Amino acid sequence: MAEEKPEKLRHLLVQGTGTAYDYVSPLSVPHPRTPPARDRAAHGQRLLREYGAAFKTGIKARGGGADVPGVSITVRGEPGAELPIESLDSRRPAGPRVLAVREVEGATVAQVFVPQGGFRILEEKLRNYLRKDTPKGKPAHEALVASIASFQLAALQELWTDPELPFPAPSQPMAWEAWLRDPSEELLSSFLSLCRQHGLVTGERSLEFPDRRVVLVSGTATQLSSFAILDTLAELRPARTPPTEFVEMPSREQGDWSRELMSRLVLPASDAPVVCVLDTGVSNNHPLLAPLLPAANIFAYRKSWGLADHDGHGTEMAGLAGYGDLIDALESKMRVALEVGLESVKILPPPPAANPPELYGAITADAAGQVEVAAPERLRVFSMSVSTSNGRTGGRPSSWSAEIDRLAAGVDDGRQRLYCICAGNADPNWYPHYPEGVMTGKPLDPAQAWNALTIGAYTERDIIAEPALSGWLPLAPHGDISPTSTSSLTFERGWPNKPDLVLEGGNVALSPGGTLPPDASIPSLSLLTTDRMNRGRLFTYTNATSAATAQASRMAAHL
Repeated sequence: MAEEKPEKLRHLLVQGTGTAYDYVSPLSVPHPRTPPARDRAAHGQRLLREYGAAFKTGIKARGGGADVPGVSITVRGEPGAELPIESLDSRRPAGPRVLAVREVEGATVAQVFVPQGGFRILEEKLRNYLRKDTPKGKPAHEALVASIASFQLAALQELWTDPELPFPAPSQPMAWEAWLRDPSEELLSSFLSLCRQHGLVTGERSLEFPDRRVVLVSGTATQLSSFAILDTLAELRPARTPPTEFVEMPSREQGDWSRELMSRLVLPASDAPVVCVLDTGVSNNHPLLAPLLPAANIFAYRKSWGLADHDGHGTEMAGLAGYGDLIDALESKMRVALEVGLESVKILPPPPAANPPELYGAITADAAGQVEVAAPERLRVFSMSVSTSNGRTGGRPSSWSAEIDRLAAGVDDGRQRLYCICAGNADPNWYPHYPEGVMTGKPLDPAQAWNALTIGAYTERDIIAEPALSGWLPLAPHGDISPTSTSSLTFERGWPNKPDLVLEGGNVALSPGGTLPPDASIPSLSLLTTDRMNRGRLFTYTNATSAATAQASRMAAHL
């Protein structure tokens, strides 16, 4: 019987299932560009009244004189519609300036500073919307005016730009990052004087950016709510204590902080999941790590290497895997419940010894075997902030990445495993060319493993606290990809997209002359973690994709 040929079928095209949007910032939600339908006269006249009333009330509240610089006004967009921010920001020197933009319940909310001499610029747009048409017969400035839901006098809480923390209670003392609306010395002097008048304590130095200046302030929201202070601000954020303060503490003071934290710890249950750190070993004599890492959980590929951390990297990763950024736990006044334990397998030998590349996969498999034989029923996440320095990968499998894929899938024994592995750091020589270094910097082997979670780094660290580094500028903007990270944008076609996830990995800064610090890292742009105590020190700082990987492992173990 003749074999039947398969029937040729046309492709099935699924249509009408999605909506295309133009690109917008990932910090925004997509909104349709078509402005909402409005009763032109009623809407325009209402906004004109609201805008005028907010400005006049603000000027009057500030004393009403010609020396009042202007008023901060909140412009709230219609939920679900795009608010054309560029139309609110005047290019004229004395015109309105957009200070901050955020999303609130599907609506775009902009804080706009309106100088006394710039009031009529926006007023004229509102009036033209009412009385003029475009050549196509549409109301003038319709895209802007129709998308505005309201104008109102700005309040302090509307300058709060931290999406993860609620605005503090009015009388709650706290440390703030005050972002001034321009970097001028005149505005800085005015702000510092106003803070003194209202009993606020300011930091000894400020940080200057091209269009902003940042000052650390201690006090309450009530003290900051003065109209005069409000008009100097572009945004407010909670101030983080930089790792520098803890790193530079005397050893005895570090011990005091450590003991105080230990008194508040709630240790994980005996059957809690663990993060298994595959690294240079972990110093479990550290007081903050000992409760999470009993001696029975410590292993090494070769017994002759010893179990202790010969480098410090493994202990740094263990601190992040157990606690996250230590600053949060140290500064909290609440009890700290730890939900994850630790294991350690030393997979790197003390120098000058080195593992042969052909054994990388076998050593990784042996590490899994040791911990699984010791505790076969334990739930664990493998955390490997280790990669090869023998070159960057174009995405093709290596013997190491292939072994990780086999272990993760449980090909040989049916036991699936979760591996979090670092993407590998960008070449520091490319840091000054950020973000090109991230785009072109290929990950390091074995980051190309399909079945592992490959972790890259982003950063929210953009405040340099070291007085000796005055004038230095962070490379990455707040919330953007870390200069230390790599990506698979240059992978050969057909290989996986990496990294799979990004977490905080710190930032990099350049001097006014464009040079890097000696080791390309700055404590205040990094994360605080546990030191291996070879100098009696309990705290140190770390960064890059290694730090991001340890945090991702902790998150995975929690889940």
